[in-house]
Amino acid sequence: MSNLEPKLVDVRTIERNIERGLLSAQDYQAYLDSLEDSAEFSQQSEVMFSYSDTADPSATDAAVRAAPAGEVDTPKGRKTKAKRKRTTKRK
Repeated sequence: MSNLEPKLVDVRTIERNIERGLLSAQDYQAYLDSLEDSAEFSQQSEVMFSYSDTADPSATDAAVRAAPAGEVDTPKGRKTKAKRKRTTKRK
C-alpha cells in the first residue's frame, strides 16, 4: 500500500488535490491499484421505497408547538428538541 496521506486521496477532494499539484494522477492511480479487493466481504441488499400521500406533514409541527420544553416524540418515532415560535417581535 502507498504511503500517501488519507486526506490527499479522499474521493471528495482528489480532483482538487491533483489540480493543485499536491498529488499526481499517476500516484493516485498507483494508490488505487494497491488497494485490496474486498468484494468477497460484500453483501447484496434490496431497498424498497414507498410513497404515501396521506401523511400529514403538519402533525410534526403541531406536536412541536404544543410540547413543553425538552424532547418531543414525532410521528416518525424520532426524538427531537421542542422548538417554540417567537411570540414577540424583536426590536
